[in-house]
Amino acid sequence: MKAAVSLLPIITMLIFSIPVWNYLTVSLVNLSSDVVGFLVGLSGITAFIDGSSIYLTHGRIYIAEGCSGLRYLTISLALAYYLILTSTTHFKTNLKLILSAIALGLITNWLRIYIIVMVAHYSQMENSLVEDHEAFGWILFICVSAPFFFFVKTLPKAVLTEPAETSKLKLPLTLLSIPAMIIGPALYLLTNPENNTTPIKDWTQFGYQEMVDGEHLQPYKHPDSQLNLIKNEGTTTTELAIHWRQSQQDDMVPYVGDTFNGSHWRIVSTEIIDYADHTAKLSVFRQQSYGQFACTLSWYSIGHFDTPHYYQTKILQIPSSIINANSHFVAVVITREIDNQNCQKDKQSLINTAIDIHKELQQLLD
Repeated sequence: MKAAVSLLPIITMLIFSIPVWNYLTVSLVNLSSDVVGFLVGLSGITAFIDGSSIYLTHGRIYIAEGCSGLRYLTISLALAYYLILTSTTHFKTNLKLILSAIALGLITNWLRIYIIVMVAHYSQMENSLVEDHEAFGWILFICVSAPFFFFVKTLPKAVLTEPAETSKLKLPLTLLSIPAMIIGPALYLLTNPENNTTPIKDWTQFGYQEMVDGEHLQPYKHPDSQLNLIKNEGTTTTELAIHWRQSQQDDMVPYVGDTFNGSHWRIVSTEIIDYADHTAKLSVFRQQSYGQFACTLSWYSIGHFDTPHYYQTKILQIPSSIINANSHFVAVVITREIDNQNCQKDKQSLINTAIDIHKELQQLLD
C-alpha cells in the first residue's frame, strides 16, 4: 500500500493525456479572442472584431477551437509538474512553477495569433503563415519558454533513495483484485453486445430529408454520424444526427468535438430547462456581422435516455446497453429565428416541437 501511495504522484501525470482538458477549449478561445482583440485595437490597424472573428481590410481571421492554445497550456503544465516531481522545492516554489507554466502557455498562443493577424494585415492575406502556422506556433513556444528552462536549472534536484523492502500483499488486498479483474470484461460485454442496432424506419413520413453536405450556417454543426436529417418548418429547423453500430467493434457513442459553429455565430446565453420528464439546453445565438438572432433547444439521446450534456451519454450507454442492446445515439437541435436576444416568447413553442420530436424518435428507432 505504501508503494502504491508513493507512486501516486507519478501516476497522476497521466492526467495530461486524458481529453478532459478539452472542456477548456471554448473558454480559452473566448479568452484568446478578447486578448488578441485588445492587442489589435492598440495596434491602430483597421479591423472589426466580432467575437472570435477578426475582420481585416482584405479578409477575416477566425480563432477556431484549434487556436485555443490548449496544447501549449497542457504541455507547459506537464513540464512544470515533471519539474516538481524531480525537484525538492517548497509549496511556494511549486505554485510559482504552475502559474508560470499557465502564463507561458497562454501568452504563447496570444502572441502567435496576434502575429498572424498582423502578418495577414500587412501582406493583404497573401503570406503563407496565414494558412499554415502549425510549425510557427511550436517554434514560438520554444522561444517563449527558453527563459523558463534557464530558471529551472537552479532548482535543487531530488535525491534518489534506496527502495524500502516491499512486504507481501495481505489477503484482503489480494481478494480485492479478483472483482477488479471481473468488472472490466463484464462492462465490455455489456457495452459491446453481439447484436447490432436495428435499422431506422422511414423518416420521410415525418417530413425529414437527408442533409446535404456543404457549408453549415446553423449555430450547431452536426457530429459525424451515419445519418443526418433535417426538417424545415417556417422559421424553425430541426436537425437529427443519428449514429448506430455497424459492428461489435464500433462505438455506441461517437466522439463529439466542438459542434458550435463559432465561425458564424456567437453565444448570447445558455440555460438548462426541464419539460415533460425531459431535459434540454436552451441557447440564444447572434450571427456574426449580420446581427440576426437564433434560439435553439438541443439534447442528446442514447437508447431510452436523454441528456443536454454529451459526456453524460458516455455513462448512460451502460444502462442503455443493459435495457436495450439496439441503442441509437441521436443529437437533436431545434433552431428558430428570433427578432432579438430574448427567447422567452418562443420557449414554449420550442418545447412543444421537442415533445413531438421525442414521439417521432420513439416511432423511428423502437
